[in-house]
Amino acid sequence: MHKLLALRFTSAAVGLLLLLTACSANRKSRIHPPDRTLDIPFESHRFHADSGINIRLATGTEIRIDPGTLVDSKGNPVHGLVDFRIREFHRAEDMFRAGIPLNTRANGNQQLQSAGMMEMRAYFGQEELSVASGKSIGVGLAGFRDANGYDLWYMEEDADWNIRGNFRTDSNRIKWQTIRALTDSLDDATIPPKEDARVFELVGNLEAAPYLKAYQNLKWRLDDSEPIERLLTDSRINWQKVSIKQVDKRGNLYALTFSQFDSDNPSVNKGMQKTLLASPLTSNANMKKRMKEYEEEVAELDRKRKERLEQLVRSQKESDLLQFFSADRLGIWNVDRLMKVEDCIPVVVHFDFEKSLPDSEKKGSIIALYDEENSVMQYKREEKGSSIYLQKGKAMRLIVLLPKEQVVLVDNASIQQALESGSKDVTLQTKRMSLRDFLMPQP
Repeated sequence: MHKLLALRFTSAAVGLLLLLTACSANRKSRIHPPDRTLDIPFESHRFHADSGINIRLATGTEIRIDPGTLVDSKGNPVHGLVDFRIREFHRAEDMFRAGIPLNTRANGNQQLQSAGMMEMRAYFGQEELSVASGKSIGVGLAGFRDANGYDLWYMEEDADWNIRGNFRTDSNRIKWQTIRALTDSLDDATIPPKEDARVFELVGNLEAAPYLKAYQNLKWRLDDSEPIERLLTDSRINWQKVSIKQVDKRGNLYALTFSQFDSDNPSVNKGMQKTLLASPLTSNANMKKRMKEYEEEVAELDRKRKERLEQLVRSQKESDLLQFFSADRLGIWNVDRLMKVEDCIPVVVHFDFEKSLPDSEKKGSIIALYDEENSVMQYKREEKGSSIYLQKGKAMRLIVLLPKEQVVLVDNASIQQALESGSKDVTLQTKRMSLRDFLMPQP
């Protein structure tokens, strides 16, 4: 197994010590967000401990807590309202923002790459709860990347990562079932009937097109300006919507516009559209009443259609896969594997801004975001440069933390360009910004 090692190079050109993140000697927790005001917030769910709860998050993550699962600090079952909090980390940027280290031990040299991480906490009033002995919380963690060859890790006492338990990967079935049902409902068409001569009725699926109730049993007469063959041809088409508009009050003439949406993209109002002229075989007063009913039904149908489209977009954003496991404790769980470094190249890096910096700003941290590998590593920055593991051909970024909540960013293009040069001592181009702008960019 290849490991990320603490290396001291003997060559004069690269005589630098590579350091991984170390925690304070008097603090066991290694969770240190760069700015607590920008930390990833928890999503809170309140429920009665005796009832349990099933939760489904926007990512597709599923949580099941059965009654009697949570206990207080003395091991007694909790009875009453519980505040369950959860947050997820699916990008290297998320883990950096939350200050969660990816090396397995404090001062350790084994680096993890994640296929999905989550943190769960529960409180009864101000008291933090735990999982009862012999009990567990059912978890289906959203999986946005292939987790083949990964293990299930747990961060013991928020300090050290250890392999704990197993997980299985399965399809996010609810996502696909929801998308299928929503697509079918959006594609459901109403079919005008075939009638003899110039008289016809609007007949269709009233669940899909409830506004047609206003025209039940109402007969229409095709206007003399329209060829009668239109009733034969247009009635064979599976129309999905009809709009009705009066075009001549005196002549009691209406334009009936039939539409067929693009079946490959129901959210876009494209496709075939045809209009024919006809008059209702009823009184004007009756027709006004039917038109009002029609407009109300159309507005309600449009509202439901918009709601379904929004739900469809939300479902499409969910993960395709879920990683299922039983969590016998609260805290931070991670689907991880040890990071491979075959493509990593140790390079002494300098930055284009360093000559203009005062000495007080020439020390600090360099954060490597291995975006493609979904990992984060922190290095100490020395005055003469630091040796950093760079990945050729894989997306990554470097961040240099500066005083006053400022950072400089080295994008992937600059890193790859430097690696293409083949040099083991490079100067990287940077972009300066506030830590807030980096972590929470405006859309």
